[in-house]
Amino acid sequence: MQHRPTPPALLVFGEALVDFLPGERGRLAQVHTFHKCPGGAPANLAIVAARLGVPVRLMGAVGADPFGDYLRAALTGEGVDTSTLITKDDAKTGIGFIALDAHGERDFMFFREKSADLSLTPADFHGLSVDGAIFHCGSNTMTNAGGWETTWGLMQQARAAGAVLSLDVNLRHHLWDDPAALRERLCQAMAAAHLVKLSDEECAFFAGDGGLPALAARLAPLQPPPEQVLVESCGAAGARLLTQGRQVAVPAFATEVVDTTGAGDAFWAAFLTGLIEVTKASPGARVAALLQVPDAAWGRLLRLATFAGAHACTALGATTAVLRPEHVPWERIDAPHT
Repeated sequence: MQHRPTPPALLVFGEALVDFLPGERGRLAQVHTFHKCPGGAPANLAIVAARLGVPVRLMGAVGADPFGDYLRAALTGEGVDTSTLITKDDAKTGIGFIALDAHGERDFMFFREKSADLSLTPADFHGLSVDGAIFHCGSNTMTNAGGWETTWGLMQQARAAGAVLSLDVNLRHHLWDDPAALRERLCQAMAAAHLVKLSDEECAFFAGDGGLPALAARLAPLQPPPEQVLVESCGAAGARLLTQGRQVAVPAFATEVVDTTGAGDAFWAAFLTGLIEVTKASPGARVAALLQVPDAAWGRLLRLATFAGAHACTALGATTAVLRPEHVPWERIDAPHT
């Protein structure tokens, strides 16, 4: 009998990069040694979700080079399905160097010009099998015209197939040459998504000081789905959620911060993992199920997410702090006042 892979509960689209982490503290010009690890927000999210036990598949591209081989092996080793991670013969795998000085300030330098993740076209993905999955993407594949066409097309395919659309705004201003395109594309993408994750800085960029209600008002003319859930991660101030006019907020989990790289990815991976569990009784109707989630359940999901984000900050690197279900203080997640 031919083995059939487990259908993904979470289908992630976006960049997979190689991050070079420093062997010592200092600015990039001062660091002498680096070691490589998987990177890219969607790949980070896929790894954390897989560690938490979610069947997850990554869609994207790497180059036909040793770094691409490394990424594919590393992701597969973490339990991520890479059957839709394509290899581009005419592009290289994107890489980035990261440094952290004595004060915790991060220093980045990326090499992604004509990289595989920025060379995707609609022709690279001829069909999308959702199988009741949540479809997740970020904004970094939207920065050029071809990437935007590809990402938006996949979002539309997923929505037509009945998937829950998840978007991490993950705004990186330096990747956008056109500020007008940035606002237009991201507002359009946010308005199409059922689940939108932003940091407090990103929320302020789009909505000023009005927070999530102001963002919802700004998106209203674009007719977002009635099931839409807006989530704002606020670092040491915890997290907030807005859906159907109702707001839920939770405090942060206290932790000793070593490096915040990947904290938002871990936050959202845990949130989606918990949501998959909440809606597992009706995977083919997860969109409709969003209307039935009570505030208490949303609060539990936010507490799980804030714990995962805090845990990611305890080690240098986006996925170095290994989060498994046994690491989660479930009694504090389930009972917020304990």
